Amino acid sequence: MSSSILLNFLVTSRLLSPAEADSVAAEAEEHGLSASELLLARGLFTGDELRRLEARLSGVPFISAWDEPVPFEVLARIPEPVARNHNVIAVRENDGALEVIGLDMSAFPAVEKLVGEHKLRLLPRLGSEPVVRKLLKTYQKDLFDRYGQTLRHLTETGPEDGLTEQHLNNVLEVLFNQAATARARRIHFDITPQETLVRYRIGSRLYNALALNSSAGELLTTLKAESVPATAAYSLAGLHTADLGTKMIFTAKNQMTDLSLPALGLWGQGLDDLEAALERRGIIFIGSEALSSRKNLFYAIAATLSKAGRAVAMVEADRERYLPHVHQVITTNLSTTATTDLMRQVLKQDVDVLIIDRLLAVETAALATAAAARGVTVVVGLEAKTTVDVITTARILVGDDYILAINASLFGLVEPVRALGSDSRPANLSEDELKDLKGFVNLPNIAQALADGAPLVGAVASLANSNWRTRSQGASEPLLNKKRLLTEILPVTAVMEHQLKDGKTTAEIYKEARQTGVLSLGEDALTQAAQGLVDLNEAIAVVRRAV
Repeated sequence: MSSSILLNFLVTSRLLSPAEADSVAAEAEEHGLSASELLLARGLFTGDELRRLEARLSGVPFISAWDEPVPFEVLARIPEPVARNHNVIAVRENDGALEVIGLDMSAFPAVEKLVGEHKLRLLPRLGSEPVVRKLLKTYQKDLFDRYGQTLRHLTETGPEDGLTEQHLNNVLEVLFNQAATARARRIHFDITPQETLVRYRIGSRLYNALALNSSAGELLTTLKAESVPATAAYSLAGLHTADLGTKMIFTAKNQMTDLSLPALGLWGQGLDDLEAALERRGIIFIGSEALSSRKNLFYAIAATLSKAGRAVAMVEADRERYLPHVHQVITTNLSTTATTDLMRQVLKQDVDVLIIDRLLAVETAALATAAAARGVTVVVGLEAKTTVDVITTARILVGDDYILAINASLFGLVEPVRALGSDSRPANLSEDELKDLKGFVNLPNIAQALADGAPLVGAVASLANSNWRTRSQGASEPLLNKKRLLTEILPVTAVMEHQLKDGKTTAEIYKEARQTGVLSLGEDALTQAAQGLVDLNEAIAVVRRAV
């Protein structure tokens, strides 16, 4: 629900004064919250009171109580993992419409497509939290009565004479029947010594379905091809059978990881832009002179996207970490034909994200391009250290048309992987100083300075110095406020400003920036252009795409 609409309604209804509404709006914006979240945190309204208001503003009924029995066939219109994840329950089907109750209007689009598969029209209703929780518990009890008791018995009390093919088939039959009820396209089994997590791919997302004990994992790891029901195909250790229907992926994981993008040194707008780009479909090129730091970035991307429910496959030469819920495929040589064949098998498994450790062969690049064209997010590593190297290599591998289709700002965001793990953000500047610094970089001025033959670092350092002098004299606005930024220029210039005050020359500043890796790819291109190492027009074109 729009914060402005909600606050206007509360003021009109005299539930809040205009001053209170302004205070809520300002505090919500300051803390990155919606108005409803802040009102809830302040204790001014309960969750159900806000839902009742949202229902009134959205023109949908609000359900405060529900005692009518719901047939299992109606509940199953929305698979239980989806219902649990989004807090949306189907309660009544009539005349080609499905009535559903949820806790949030924003959750209904997530189930609308699933409902449409039954040729049904969605009728949304908002409900109180007790109503939704009660209906969800009823749904889960029905599922347990149908499948859970049998599955628990099979996985906890195996045959006394050891595991048999019939016993395995009994376990699989129950699992596949439950998956069929949920209309799962694929089943993932993540087997650890502690438990076996079963996940369903429903639509375009992975959902946690149920957790079994470690005995279930022991049963599943004994599977042979002939043990799997004829109605299903499965993938084990990277080998893929014929596509016969529902698919299972078995992955034995024995090491957890806490890798995250912020932990690698990405922060602020750069982190936001990278996360936004990973939601898109296309090819992301990552160049780095340090393979190990790039590998950690790949692992962090894989872990982040898999936690978000996307099916991730990673093709790598050496496995340094085991990632839960990520299909890791190991190949001895990323430039061989065998690797290309292996990638074809991986792409058959209907992945959302494909990560390739190093892109070395034209054939592999062609497959990656084809995958991106059909909607897969492809992340590839290139043995490239500069903007020009990345673009040149990418053009050779996938062609200029595909390069233009990529969000070019990613070059600047992810290229300095060699610096990940270092603290490139100047900790000795206050937030107000950081805000001031965001305004003084003027791209046209820098481009003109380059055209006149001035080194980029000299131009930027001069601007930083002028900005510092302006603020030190008490001026309220930076010298060049509200100008467009070069990608990731802020941490560079912030560091430069303190170095200038320490009396360092621009040459010393530039050398240190190169060594510490704080220069973004766009800046790197321009500095090389300033030295005559690359064509100026090409460098400026790269930066313009990155801004």
